[in-house]
Formats: sequence, C-alpha cells, structure tokens
Amino acid sequence: MEGYSLAMDFKISHGLFKTLDYLDEIVADAVGHVYLAKDSRMKANTFRRMYGKSVDEFLEVKAKYDPNGKFCSLLSKRLKLNVV
Repeated sequence: MEGYSLAMDFKISHGLFKTLDYLDEIVADAVGHVYLAKDSRMKANTFRRMYGKSVDEFLEVKAKYDPNGKFCSLLSKRLKLNVV
C-alpha cells in the first residue's frame, strides 16, 4: 500500500483511550489505516470506516471457508468480524 507510516508509543494514562479514539478519527478522515497487528483497542465502527469495502470482501471469503465461525481471535471478536 502506497503512503506513509507513523508509529507512536504512549504511556497508559487517564484519558489515553479517548485521545486515541480522536486520533483514529483523524486517520480515518485522511483515508488512512491503523496497523491491526499493533492495535488492541480500536472500535469496530472505526475499523469499518477505515477498511470499508475490504471488510465486506473479507467477510464473504470467511463465510465461504469458515461458515461455522471456528476460526476467530480476540481481535476479530472486538472488530465484529465473526460470521456466525
């Protein structure tokens, strides 16, 4: 994917997640993406906004090859990517 990458580390403190939600919105507005392998708290609706059509395409493939939802992770549960 063409573009820029920026990594930031934050100390967990009061108000951090609210700030990260705000930064997620800025990234989504800029048609950017959060690197999912490094994410542990993005909301499902923000994920869908960032990844759009790719989410639907992924869910179609997942439904075809995993119709009973046996393959899942905490990430897929948090981002509501379970087919069942």
